[in-house]
Amino acid sequence: MTEDQRFEQFIELCKRIYERMEREGSWPWPEGAIDRGDKKTESGEITSQPKPNMTTCYGCTRVSTVKQGEGVSLEAQREEITRHADRHGLTISRWFEEKETAAKSGRPIFNQVVRDLKAGRADGLIVHKIDRSARNFRDWAIVGDLADKGIQIHFATESLDFQSRGGRLTADIQAVIASDYIRNLREEALKGIRGRLKQGLLPGRAPIGYLDQGWRQTEDPGSCQGTPHPGNV
Repeated sequence: MTEDQRFEQFIELCKRIYERMEREGSWPWPEGAIDRGDKKTESGEITSQPKPNMTTCYGCTRVSTVKQGEGVSLEAQREEITRHADRHGLTISRWFEEKETAAKSGRPIFNQVVRDLKAGRADGLIVHKIDRSARNFRDWAIVGDLADKGIQIHFATESLDFQSRGGRLTADIQAVIASDYIRNLREEALKGIRGRLKQGLLPGRAPIGYLDQGWRQTEDPGSCQGTPHPGNV
């Protein structure tokens, strides 16, 4: 019997067990409770009995720029992460907030989170979604390495199990798309710069003393013609 055939038999067995438990109502926990030691009182009310050793996680939020941090994105991410933690019985022991692009590796806060997790200061990490954790393959490989070391990785808005092979594959595909988005954005920016140069316009802001209306090159490649500001003539 091949490995695939054994796997199919295992899946079929799991389905039969599930169907039997559902048919007989022989679930190991009361309806509506989650499997963390919850108990049902005589009145039918479910009371939470958390385990003594709660799973602690870091909560991480990120935007690409300081200006974006002035908006509501960070707070919205924090709310989603908090809801995810509550649903899964996780305790957020510390929050980390980044205002830096994830296109390149070497983010100081990200590196600190990785060091602390490897040192065992928390059991896991909760991020809003995959592209908030990394947009380059090096950082994404580090996230995968954390999972391989037994550190729990959660994405608050992604319906996937990062601990499973299928969930990991789905996350890898989304990470590739996030990285490709940055490459495409860079190409489009360069295309815009080249387009301005072909029009005889220099990209970027005008220097002090000139109105910011774009610089047009004259016939002499070594000189530029701009519009002087009346107050700086």
